[in-house]
Amino acid sequence: MEKVIHVGIDVGSTTVKIVVMDHNLDILYKTYKRHFSDTKNTVCKCLEELIDNFEDYEMTIALTGSGALSVSEFLGLPFIQEVVACKRVVEKYIPETDVVIELGGEDAKIIYFGKSIEQRMNGTCAGGTGAFLDQMATLLNTTTPGLNELAKDYNTIYPIASRCGVFAKTDIGKAREMNQDYYYIAPENSPLKLYILADGMGGYNGGEIASKLATESAKSYIENNFEQIEHNKEA
Repeated sequence: MEKVIHVGIDVGSTTVKIVVMDHNLDILYKTYKRHFSDTKNTVCKCLEELIDNFEDYEMTIALTGSGALSVSEFLGLPFIQEVVACKRVVEKYIPETDVVIELGGEDAKIIYFGKSIEQRMNGTCAGGTGAFLDQMATLLNTTTPGLNELAKDYNTIYPIASRCGVFAKTDIGKAREMNQDYYYIAPENSPLKLYILADGMGGYNGGEIASKLATESAKSYIENNFEQIEHNKEA
């Protein structure tokens, strides 16, 4: 009897995953690698490692994932759209399922099962997806599993801009140990009513220096060019 294995390859927006199963659908091998936007070479390397482990086997191979279409054309292998692949697996192996939520590297997909199947996907924002979680873990100097461990021992729940991944990143990070803002308020008798505020412009390191320099530079420029600015407004 020929030795046959079944290989599934998922080329996502950030990683390449491979799972190998035997005819009983028992997992024999699996790998998970980041491709750093070099999907073709990463897939080739993963396949080389696969062949080294199963060189005497016949293989059936199928690809899925957001980055797999071009790879499937390059390798001449069948491609299955990722939502379709997820739906088929759930219907076959866990048919009692009502809802599936899949968090990918840059998108989130929800499939509702029932009399009629409904599928939804996030639009323009990647907040809450895998890449977002990676970035949050980096900001907190941990790993994505480490986020879960940190949450177990929480003392305070801090509000963040949870509806936007970009804004959420600015809410998470090191707390400043000193006030890094700088401001200037013109004297009451000054003909130029000037008010300037710089909000920690240098970030965590050197913010107070950058704020002071920015404030003093803006003050100097406006004072030295005030008459010209007024002339341009009247013109």
